[in-house]
This record gives sequence, C-alpha cells and structure tokens, in this order.
Amino acid sequence: MGDIDMIGAKNIKETILKETPTAKVDIMELDLSSMKSIQNFASEFNSSGFSLNILINNAGICAAPFTLSKDNIELQFAINYI
Repeated sequence: MGDIDMIGAKNIKETILKETPTAKVDIMELDLSSMKSIQNFASEFNSSGFSLNILINNAGICAAPFTLSKDNIELQFAINYI
C-alpha cells in the first residue's frame, strides 16, 4: 500500500490485520505529487519481490486552489493524471 502519510498507513495496516489476521499488507511511502517519490516507490517496489495482485488508484483532489507540485505541475493534474 503506497501512502504519503506513513503514520496513517501504519494505522490502516493495523486495522486491516485486526479484522483479518492472515492478511499480508505491506506499506511504502508514495507521494503522487512528486515524480521523484513515484520513481523511488516504483524502484523500491520492483526490488522488493512483491507481486502486484490488486491495484486501487484512490488518490485524487478536486476543486483545489491553484497550486504547483514539487515538479512545477498544476497539483490537481499531477496527482490525478500524471
């Protein structure tokens, strides 16, 4: 599970494991507003040996004030499409 908020991701992982103790949940840092973070995530994932069984793209922002990402791309476009 990729998440920008590792504390929140750990809490979600704990919740999942309480409900399903046999679940295998791995967490890795991922900031979809940063190409460097995306590249680091992809590299770490590819090196991990994990298999990708499910992909749920559930990050997105809407009607946010104009802001640029770390890569100088409009933030909503960077997160939702790039």
